[in-house]
Amino acid sequence: MLNVKKFGVITLALLLLLTLVPMAPEVMAATSGDWQYYYDDWFDEVYITGYTGNAATVTIPPMLGGYPVTEIEDQAFWGCTTLVDVTLPDSIEYIGDYAFRNCTSLTNVTIASGELGDRVFYDCKALNSVSLGRYVDFIEGYTFQNCESLTTINVDANNPDYMVADGVLFDKDKTMLVKYPAKKADTAYAIPDSVTAIDTFAFQYCPALTSVFIPKNLTMLDLFRDCKSLTEISVDESNPSYVSIDGVVFTKDKTMIRQYPAGKTGTTYAIPESVTRLNTLTFGQNPFLISITLPGRITGMGSSVFAGCQSLINVTIESGVPMLGNTAFSGCPNLSFVTIPDSVTEIGNNVFSECPKLTLYCSEGSAAHTYAVQNGLQYSFNPLPTYTVTFDAAGGYTPAPVTGVAPGRQITEPAVPGKTGHTFAGWYKDAAGTQAWNFENDLVQGDTILYAKWNANIYKVIYKNNGAVLKEQPVEYGRTATAPSAPQKKNHVFAGWYKDTGFKTKWNFGKDIVKGDTTLYAKWTAIKGKITPATKKVKEGKTLKLTAKGNAAIKSVKWKTSSSRIASIKTSGKGKINCTVTGKKKGKKATVTATITFKDGTKKTIKRTISVK
Repeated sequence: MLNVKKFGVITLALLLLLTLVPMAPEVMAATSGDWQYYYDDWFDEVYITGYTGNAATVTIPPMLGGYPVTEIEDQAFWGCTTLVDVTLPDSIEYIGDYAFRNCTSLTNVTIASGELGDRVFYDCKALNSVSLGRYVDFIEGYTFQNCESLTTINVDANNPDYMVADGVLFDKDKTMLVKYPAKKADTAYAIPDSVTAIDTFAFQYCPALTSVFIPKNLTMLDLFRDCKSLTEISVDESNPSYVSIDGVVFTKDKTMIRQYPAGKTGTTYAIPESVTRLNTLTFGQNPFLISITLPGRITGMGSSVFAGCQSLINVTIESGVPMLGNTAFSGCPNLSFVTIPDSVTEIGNNVFSECPKLTLYCSEGSAAHTYAVQNGLQYSFNPLPTYTVTFDAAGGYTPAPVTGVAPGRQITEPAVPGKTGHTFAGWYKDAAGTQAWNFENDLVQGDTILYAKWNANIYKVIYKNNGAVLKEQPVEYGRTATAPSAPQKKNHVFAGWYKDTGFKTKWNFGKDIVKGDTTLYAKWTAIKGKITPATKKVKEGKTLKLTAKGNAAIKSVKWKTSSSRIASIKTSGKGKINCTVTGKKKGKKATVTATITFKDGTKKTIKRTISVK
């Protein structure tokens, strides 16, 4: 690339040469230490052509061989992988194309002056910081292409051509956005109102960026390349050139999609009816798209429209589309089904490169058929295969299967099924119910079974005692309830929980299951005591053992006899529940009394008349 500043001088010199004695400048190759260069005796200048050293930090000398170093030639430092930090002097007037290409360790660059040519720092993936001096007067749009670590750009405040605002590089009047650092941490960026144009590759590899706002005056928009987190591009309503719909940028008349954000989710996208053209890289690098249809009204498209769409599986091109642009689907490793109509008569170069799973569905003798044969692509004249989606309702109402589903297409969600005692929780890809099927985003990629997930309803089991609620217990449908602690009632024994107020049907906590809201009622039995056995006779000199019993737990028993001369007593057992009666006087009677104290404090007195025989 010719230095613009010298163009006039060289032109004048050439004119003089045509009128004077023919002569030519001598450009001589030379070396000095690690430096390789040319000496131009016409201008008495040195142009560096190479560097053979392996230093990490390099300061380019302002003089070599006694002459000023004014240019870094094309590719001069290409592949200097040890280079980390480089400083260029203010003698530099021009830095050539690809001058530092693939300097993979290069981190910091300081440039005092000069013009920066095409892709000067191409593929310098470690480049983090760039400082531009006062006399840097031209920067080519591709200068920092593929500098994915670029974080900081500084410009001398006295530079008349460039400036930095909020870490972003602009021209001096802030009408051109030159470079947005790839590693700038902001998630949202509003392009200033003064900006009318975005330079080529100004936005590339910006992993933090999720949203961008385009102001009203911006009319020259480059792409947001490889910004894989970008989900939304919004546009000022008064912008005369662009409009945003659902985060997607269109030309103002909505006939062209300028860019679909690389980070926008959604497995498919319905191209609006107004669209007739697709921009270069319209959908490029989007990892979410699985299926898309190109309507027949699409009559023009740029290159690489879907390039790098890693998840794309199925593309249907409708009749009416006349052409496919260069590399339209390149680098789509999962692309398997593309239907191409006879209306497509022009197919560009490498349209389907790096698509190893691809089959083209076309008609015999069509342009697509010819292209497939010429490029060694698999093709078929048969209709596109279709799949069936069946539903396993797991005991609920089962919807009819959906048949004839094309690969990579959505299905409509069936009516919500029903199941007794359960609430429907959605359709799932697995029987365990861990991977939900999203009817808006999930696409059919083969015969599919969807499984219903159910949540058992939760019902209340209400425990009542004499009309008062003692407890409410939540229980899942089909489960057994847990018996609560037995309630207490003076002079009564708790006899269990019953399903009805008439106490006819007892609730079995081991077997009965809950099928709805349930009320259980406490049954009570009055505390009773008795003496066993029922015999009332004892022979003189013999004994009769009596035992106090009750329908509740006994704490203690107090025994007494009306006459120990007729019938004596002796107590035993825990709480003295036993009493041994000994007959003393034949033909006489005595009364034995047992006063039973139950654990709840209730007392019952039972009497037994004993006859001595």
